[in-house]
Amino acid sequence: MGPLLPMGIFWDIKSCGIPEDVNPQYLVTNVLSVLSDHLPNHYPELFYAYGDAGDIPTHLLSLWKDEHGFTLHHVRPDVGLGVQMLTDMMVDLAMKYPYPLPSALVVISGDSRLESFIYGFGVTGYNAVLIRHFTGPVPEHRARPIKCLDWASAAGGLGR
Repeated sequence: MGPLLPMGIFWDIKSCGIPEDVNPQYLVTNVLSVLSDHLPNHYPELFYAYGDAGDIPTHLLSLWKDEHGFTLHHVRPDVGLGVQMLTDMMVDLAMKYPYPLPSALVVISGDSRLESFIYGFGVTGYNAVLIRHFTGPVPEHRARPIKCLDWASAAGGLGR
């Protein structure tokens, strides 16, 4: 086993909300556990979420921040949540992710517009993971440089 490498996690809480059958108290721990199975030499350096702060109870935000360094970037729902969130996430991905190869980049989002962006990180040598609602396999021409996991399974601590 080599040295530990950083992993940045970027979560779109609007398109991948807390599944009904998952205890929200354990959601972040579950996701990190699944990621540690898929990326064993990586540790979570960043854990950013994007969306309306009203979508997640305050006590959960505090718990996740205290336990995992989780940070929520509030995006006002009246400014076009999808476009603004996507823009904020892409800027953070590009500007706040200057980690050395082969660091890991994890994006949790149901927005298909991010797939090409994540693919670009995979092509350049990052360990790129997309966690999304399972809608079928990633097209073959996109599958190799990125790993796709199902959101409901990862949130529940499954998918190992």
